[in-house]
Amino acid sequence: MFESIIGKVRKPEKVVWNSPKFITLEREDDDKNLYTIYKGAETYLYKKLGIKPGTSKEVYKLSENIWHNLMNLQMDKAKDNEPNSFSMTDDSTIYIVDDNNNLIDVFNVYSEEYLQEFKNKLNKYVIDVTTDEKTRKFFTDGKDGTLKLVCYNKNLNIVEEPYTPVVILELNTVKSVYNVYTGILIYSTFTFIPNFNPVLSEDKFSSLVDKLDIMECLKYAEDGSSELYETYTKLLENDIEISARELLSLLKHLGYKLALKDDNQLGEITNLVDEEANLTIQNFFNTFVMITDETAMDILSMSDLQRIFRYNKLTFMEVLKILSKEYLTYEGSKITADILGNIITDVYSKKTDRSQANKIIKENKIIV
Repeated sequence: MFESIIGKVRKPEKVVWNSPKFITLEREDDDKNLYTIYKGAETYLYKKLGIKPGTSKEVYKLSENIWHNLMNLQMDKAKDNEPNSFSMTDDSTIYIVDDNNNLIDVFNVYSEEYLQEFKNKLNKYVIDVTTDEKTRKFFTDGKDGTLKLVCYNKNLNIVEEPYTPVVILELNTVKSVYNVYTGILIYSTFTFIPNFNPVLSEDKFSSLVDKLDIMECLKYAEDGSSELYETYTKLLENDIEISARELLSLLKHLGYKLALKDDNQLGEITNLVDEEANLTIQNFFNTFVMITDETAMDILSMSDLQRIFRYNKLTFMEVLKILSKEYLTYEGSKITADILGNIITDVYSKKTDRSQANKIIKENKIIV
């Protein structure tokens, strides 16, 4: 699991770019030298060579020989591009690989001292994300390749606490996306309340390692935790119902597919793991018939404007709880801290369909 987010420094003696997808980093002491090129490394290398990845892939499809000639030409140009010359075997060019033979990043160092400093930070990062030395963790792999880590103070008994300050890491080496959030966890209902903005958002693994300090992030989470919990409790006391439009839009965005099991009833929702949550969503649509005399099929067939006015006792905070429980599942890879935080922000700022519907009705712009 952790292999996907653990990088190792490689300084090859020879580099052979075999194809747009694969590269060989040759060293006498390394017999595993063929690597798959991930996005972070791809972006860096192509920028240095002055060619677009899409162009490279199209040329390769047409002719491998022409592609090799093109790449060699661009490499020679990059070496001669003073004062910003670049060579794939310069001592200053550092490759980051994982244990699964993937090249996840390439970056430049300015001195041996800087390289040693980076190696020290990399070692600290590995200890922080893979051990309980400083924090305890919840974690999971998502089916899109994102590894999610939720870190909290190892001295806390989170079962007894009303809330727990947490640091949330969402790391994807394939896509080169690295986001770090702070927030709180209500363990009794396993509900995440993230802060709206990430404390760190990087598109290079080396930048993540260089900037990430989990204990500093945890201190930041602790400092803002009481205010965040107070906001949540106020929203909980004045909970707002979610409209059929909002719920459908959210489920679609997260990749959940709704299907009718007969002419009127919604069936089990694919990939929604928690059985109780699955039933709650089904009941939301299937019991409209008792409120508005409309079947699930009627609701699913409506326009978005009509769905703005359809409510059935399900609230935003209940949806937040459902998605929080799905957050650390393999199928819940599309649920991000950003999405959970947006639910809190939208309700707090009253940017909901309920507010819009009330405004439309008040202005007599539409008859429901």
